[in-house]
Amino acid sequence: MVKKKNQVLDEVPIDKVESFVEKNFKNILIVVGVLILAVLAGYGVKTYMSNKYISSLNELGGYEISFANGEKDKALISDYVDKGVSISKVKDYVVLKAIQLYTDLGLTNEIKMLASNVGDNFRELSDSLLSDLNIKNVDANKYLTDSYLKPVWYYKAILNSKSDDERKKLYEEFKLKFPESRLLELLDNWGLNS
Repeated sequence: MVKKKNQVLDEVPIDKVESFVEKNFKNILIVVGVLILAVLAGYGVKTYMSNKYISSLNELGGYEISFANGEKDKALISDYVDKGVSISKVKDYVVLKAIQLYTDLGLTNEIKMLASNVGDNFRELSDSLLSDLNIKNVDANKYLTDSYLKPVWYYKAILNSKSDDERKKLYEEFKLKFPESRLLELLDNWGLNS
């Protein structure tokens, strides 16, 4: 039978750890405390920023409700724009909405000033609106290749075409690409199909 040998455990590493903890206990507590405070401070800042953002969106929602209830005046719209432009995620929407509201009031100077603030996401919609209001001359052909409002731009290009040949060509393209479009029906009713 094999005899088990008693193994002698060396407790030196444990003694070193205990010794280190005893010598540096205050420093360890300070480091742990600072880490906890840093986490709490970070959470507090994050919560504050989220609440500020939500509060700003709620304030914009209040303006939207006022507009829906028919309260539209230059000062209210101006406040709406000032508040909305400071929030980057909704800036383009706010500017486009303000252009629409100023349109209802007939304030073309304000529309012209805001039009340059529309970002790329709403540029096409803004150009379409400004073109409809005869505030900005927009080349409809620029949007015929790739756009969200392609039927509208075809319609505008046909209406603004300089020659009968150009109008016929655009009409045929429009008819092929959007055969069910109500705008095509309007062009037919007005005799612009030939």
